[in-house]
Amino acid sequence: MSYDLQGKVALVTGASAGIGEATARKLAGRGARVVLAARRGDRLEALAAELGAAGTEALAVPCDVSLAADNQRLVRAAVARFGTVDVAVLNAGRGNAASVEDTTEAMLESLFRLNVFSLYHAARALLPRMKAQRSGRIVTVASVAGKLGMPYMNAYAAAKHAAVGFSNTLRLELLGTGVEATVVLPAAVATEWSTATEGGSLGELVARSIPRARELARELGIRGGGSGVLTAEQVADAILAAIEDPVPEVYTHAGTHDQAIEAVTDRAAAERKATPLALAMQETYAAGSVGGGSGAG
Repeated sequence: MSYDLQGKVALVTGASAGIGEATARKLAGRGARVVLAARRGDRLEALAAELGAAGTEALAVPCDVSLAADNQRLVRAAVARFGTVDVAVLNAGRGNAASVEDTTEAMLESLFRLNVFSLYHAARALLPRMKAQRSGRIVTVASVAGKLGMPYMNAYAAAKHAAVGFSNTLRLELLGTGVEATVVLPAAVATEWSTATEGGSLGELVARSIPRARELARELGIRGGGSGVLTAEQVADAILAAIEDPVPEVYTHAGTHDQAIEAVTDRAAAERKATPLALAMQETYAAGSVGGGSGAG
């Protein structure tokens, strides 16, 4: 039977924009009471006011989910207002645009704290209550980068590989508890995410590389084909479907599940298909016009 969201309490991290904001709106549309978490308090308050005016009970909790104490405070605030948390969409994340040698220790630590450590902090705050009520949904928004290699976003891809491992292992630990864990694996999404990456704009790096990648594909005789760009609302629909009828993993973009399978069964073939874009990004990055390029890439 599908999980009824009417009256449930749903917590969403990274709710100030993009996938998180779209998911919060979709949850409200299903009748859930929503807890909005992000660092940008002004955006959260505006969204909470908008949802409230439309009849949804919404609570904005400005916080930094990379910090354990803020996750504890977030869950306490949710429970104080609504009595429990039934659903958690762990969406907060950030990427990078830098070669391995240009990825600083500070960048690496920042990316792992937000994309990986925050998941553990949230789970430790949420699980005692969810297990006690023998019901709950924890959805981790990772990335298809957590299954594939992604040039010039190595730290992000490594962090998302860790996020996938977190969710898949958590699910096994939760067998028989009534709490479900799902990982969602988007590819390109039309949000501000790609321009807010550390080390420079990943979106600009990719966009400038695509014409050259097409030339290289023709020269090398490689047929690839991207997975397209989805809206945040389309990804949010996939997240809601996973909450209502849990599955282990959700691939939001056409073709990415097949890419992930090929990456496991024939990594050489998968990387050959990725070669034109990787080489084009190498040229763009080495030119130093976008990303953290120092000419060493």
